[in-house]
Amino acid sequence: MKISKIFTPIRKSINYIKGKSSQPIEKTTADKTMSALEAMGAQNKVLVNTTNMVKPLQTKFKSTKDLYAYARKRCVDALKSDQPYEHALLVDTKQNKVLAEYKGNIEVCEIKDFDKLIENPDSTILIHGHPNNHPLSNPDVKLLLDYNVNQVMAVNKNGEFSLAAKRAGRVDTPKTKAAATEYQNTAHEISNDFWGHKESELYKEFNHDNLKKYADGMGLRYVTNYSSFKNI
Repeated sequence: MKISKIFTPIRKSINYIKGKSSQPIEKTTADKTMSALEAMGAQNKVLVNTTNMVKPLQTKFKSTKDLYAYARKRCVDALKSDQPYEHALLVDTKQNKVLAEYKGNIEVCEIKDFDKLIENPDSTILIHGHPNNHPLSNPDVKLLLDYNVNQVMAVNKNGEFSLAAKRAGRVDTPKTKAAATEYQNTAHEISNDFWGHKESELYKEFNHDNLKKYADGMGLRYVTNYSSFKNI
């Protein structure tokens, strides 16, 4: 099925998308995350090998705001280094603690076998860098759905974020599983249609639209402050 047919219900053209106003997002247990990001002025894939685990520069913080500021800086510094790479952090906002950090390469950061590190699933977040300004990817969302973490966040080199969080009380049901299947199938079709052109803004917009369309059905909250999506 072609991309134009897949997205007929949610857009008639790119101009229509750019003319849409943003819809308000209801508040959930992710509010602590959002409040911390807003307070500090927060304006690709992640795979689930501990061989690339690195020692954190700091593990305990006085506040969630300080924890996010540290995580954001670690991701941005990695993306702006002479040899850019994806950096990932597993953090616990209840304890305001870094559980682990991982160093990847320009395309991927592998982070499996981290379940044993998690003490508080409802406050555990995976934060990682996205070198090419992509929103959350299909593998990012799959990790969120399949593992015992509450949120997954991508940060670009400008410090902007793309975040998906499990809604309060979320459980797997036939409806959430069906929505996840639809989301993943569409994500694969988008990837196939844009093979060789994945740095195009249109490709990024389609991935953003796809997650925005199915997030509620999957029991997720999706938010981003990427400047490229502010008018979408």
